[in-house]
Amino acid sequence: MPPFTKLGAHLRSWDPAGQCLVTQCATVKALDVPAYIDLAGGRLSVFRHYTGVGNAQWQSVSPTDYLNGVLAALGGRRPTYIEGPNECGLDGDGSAGPTTQAFLAWTQAYVQAAHQAGLRVAGFSFSTGWPTPEQYAYLRAHFQYPHPDRAI
Repeated sequence: MPPFTKLGAHLRSWDPAGQCLVTQCATVKALDVPAYIDLAGGRLSVFRHYTGVGNAQWQSVSPTDYLNGVLAALGGRRPTYIEGPNECGLDGDGSAGPTTQAFLAWTQAYVQAAHQAGLRVAGFSFSTGWPTPEQYAYLRAHFQYPHPDRAI
């Protein structure tokens, strides 16, 4: 067991310090650097792929095309979880309006496509204030997946 059993490395560039850190942490989050998944071994790993289109990225690509980009970036690697778009701009007034509702439908389709590809999906990140508490409550209350025996 690594010495840092409650810490996770959150890495977005390939460098010697990051490589060393991965070997010391219980979890690894690789931000577009799939080689860190290799170093994680059997430990919990999460992969996030950036598309370069900013926080509206989910609106500019279909869930299947986004997943295909993730799979291409992974190059055959299989992390414990993948992520979808993060820190997405939703309804600017903070409500659970039409953009938030569209994001929910997009996310459900993305999760379904990922599960069909044999991957598990980690929830999106919201460290920059998206979604707001009201939007998060809506997303959490309304998310449905057609296969209740599969964990999300």
